[in-house]
Amino acid sequence: MLFRFRKFQTRLLSFILLTVFFIQAAIYFSVRKANIENAKTEISRSLQLGAEVFTRIIHERTQNLFQYARLLSADYAFKPAFYSGDHMTILSAMENHLARLVEAEIMLLVDLESNIIASSMNSSEVGVPFKWPLLIQKAEKDEYAEATGIVMIQNRPYQLIVVPYFAPDISAWVVLGFAFDQGVAEDIQTLVQSEISFVGQAEPGKWRVTAGTIQGDNLKLIEMIDQITKNELPKSKIQTISLNQNLFVSLAQPVDENRQLFAVLQRSLDESLKPYLRLESTLLNIFLITVVISFLISLMLAKKVTHPVKILTESASKIKLGNYTERIEINLKDEIGQLADSFNSMARGLEEKEKVRNLLGKVVSTEIAEELLSRDIELGGEEKDVSILFSDIRNFTSICEGYSAKQILNMLNIYLTAMSEAIEESQGLIDKYIGDAVMALFGAPNDDPESASHAIAAARLMSDKLKKLNAQNVFGDLTINIGIGISSGRVVAGNMGSPSRLNYTVIGDTVNLSSRLEGLTKFYGVDVIVSEITQKRAEDWVFQELDWVKVKGKSEPIKIYRPLCLENNLSSHCRRVVDVTNDFIHLYRKQCWNEALATLETLKSIDSSNLPSIYRQRIEALQLRPPGQSWDFTYEFDFK
Repeated sequence: MLFRFRKFQTRLLSFILLTVFFIQAAIYFSVRKANIENAKTEISRSLQLGAEVFTRIIHERTQNLFQYARLLSADYAFKPAFYSGDHMTILSAMENHLARLVEAEIMLLVDLESNIIASSMNSSEVGVPFKWPLLIQKAEKDEYAEATGIVMIQNRPYQLIVVPYFAPDISAWVVLGFAFDQGVAEDIQTLVQSEISFVGQAEPGKWRVTAGTIQGDNLKLIEMIDQITKNELPKSKIQTISLNQNLFVSLAQPVDENRQLFAVLQRSLDESLKPYLRLESTLLNIFLITVVISFLISLMLAKKVTHPVKILTESASKIKLGNYTERIEINLKDEIGQLADSFNSMARGLEEKEKVRNLLGKVVSTEIAEELLSRDIELGGEEKDVSILFSDIRNFTSICEGYSAKQILNMLNIYLTAMSEAIEESQGLIDKYIGDAVMALFGAPNDDPESASHAIAAARLMSDKLKKLNAQNVFGDLTINIGIGISSGRVVAGNMGSPSRLNYTVIGDTVNLSSRLEGLTKFYGVDVIVSEITQKRAEDWVFQELDWVKVKGKSEPIKIYRPLCLENNLSSHCRRVVDVTNDFIHLYRKQCWNEALATLETLKSIDSSNLPSIYRQRIEALQLRPPGQSWDFTYEFDFK
């Protein structure tokens, strides 16, 4: 991993500290890893011994049951009860024997047809099939006619043994069994000094913890046994799993050959690691002390070595912030001293260049100033896709009457300052002021894929700022209104003029069209008109279609639109204006004059523009002189 530092002192300090840190960390984690591995090894050895003890205990317990069952099979005192054939007599004799058996919990007598003769679990079970006939079949195949196996009874695992009952030949089967319950788990825990859990297969593929000395969430145990039975893990693999937010080293030991019951022996890794915590604590303290000492020594060394560099860095930061009068003095004759002299020369050059930049920035827009300063100044340009905004004060000539030149200039400066702020806030730049007119660019010299939306946003902001100025009576008794035209398209942008005097600007049909659209705002009684191309590009705005026109100087008709509001701020009033206008335009172009006039009345009540009165006059003229089927809806303007 690579690090980048702004300060050489930080780099030097970090290098020393990181070296010490990684060495100490390597020692600490190596010791910790060794401790953990040693603890796991000791636990694994203990668990394996515990598993052997567990297996021996279960084996001895099973053999004891076999011994008890054989004694019962040869018990002559039981034979009269068996031969009586009376269920209650047989059951009473079985329960007497079962009461004397410490390690047995259930007892059944099954006939040779695998039907229950008597059961200590349910006294009413007589003549019903024995639920585990495979055990009987296993005993029949055995040399001694005996068998044992694990079964699930009411979701509890039981160890069952089957032996024959002789009277004198095999006349029935004696079944004895004990449960792997909580008591067995606690007894084994005492003997093997490990936690133990029994995980049994309640039904194929579904495991559950039936008893155990660890209470809580046992999902990890079930997942472990499920992986073992699917051969994803060795059946006796020792794993470290998390139970109840503690780590346990676990050993899964199958209880029977069919792997229907597992005994999971566990020991807490956290408990086993307690003897090692003192050593780790000592190492950690040594680690922290070493880091602190290394930091102090490294800091002293870094300050001494990097002091001259720090002076240069601080001075460079001041110049970065625009303080080009900064100078430094370093009384050294080496490379750093030479660097200081070069630094001072650079600062003087930047100071002179900034003076030129500031002066240029007041004459042209900042973006254009940057464009001119960043490359060789030469005549020429490049094609760009832009949006052009052209605004003008309405009736400015008549407004000037009765005011001195100084008053007019002060008024214009206030007005142009507000308009310029609106344009710049909307990511546009001022191309030029033409008296009271403003021409602004969006998308030059820097590309802007959303130039149309930004130009419309600037137009709306210009109108809002002008309304505030009028409301504040900034212009005295005067109320200033403006018209704004916006068009989008390809233009040529660059430095134009002569080698001795040039100007960065744009030329093209798009520029002329924006000026023509501004002139139409007075006719339609709106403050902003945009071209069809601008309307299509500004997808986040809602527009009212105004007309299909030919402007002066253009032979091709264009659609013109009035921007109403942003799509996400669409009000019910704006939506109604758009819908009613669209209905009217549709009727108007179909030459449905009466229906169109009726729609105009609705539009007049909700629209503040001159659109209703303009179209009413047109319809009245068209009714007198119908345009015919070849009518292209175009209205031609012969004024700018």
